[in-house]
Amino acid sequence: MDITTSTIGKITVIKPSEDIRVRKIVNLRKVFDLYIGKQPCLVAIDLSRVQFIDSSGIGLLVNFGKRLHDKGGCLYLFNCGKELRELLDMMNIYDVVTMIKDPEELKAIGKG
Repeated sequence: MDITTSTIGKITVIKPSEDIRVRKIVNLRKVFDLYIGKQPCLVAIDLSRVQFIDSSGIGLLVNFGKRLHDKGGCLYLFNCGKELRELLDMMNIYDVVTMIKDPEELKAIGKG
């Protein structure tokens, strides 16, 4: 899995190149670990190239979201397709991640 990173203001944006599945999450976990200690701990995941996340991937997102929250940070998800959004809605992970509907909203958050 190729992963690109960029920034929007104070927010680090992580963009996986494909679905988040058990066989592919090692690299994503390593990228997450690079950003967990940075301040502010604001991370957004661009899901524009992700159509599916398996249970291991959901677990990774929940764990990362909790770790960021414990450090006073936040995990944002954006550019989520309809089917993936429905899956995440069913999994009810929004107590540890925040779904952003409009990527422009990240710019406002990143300025804060």
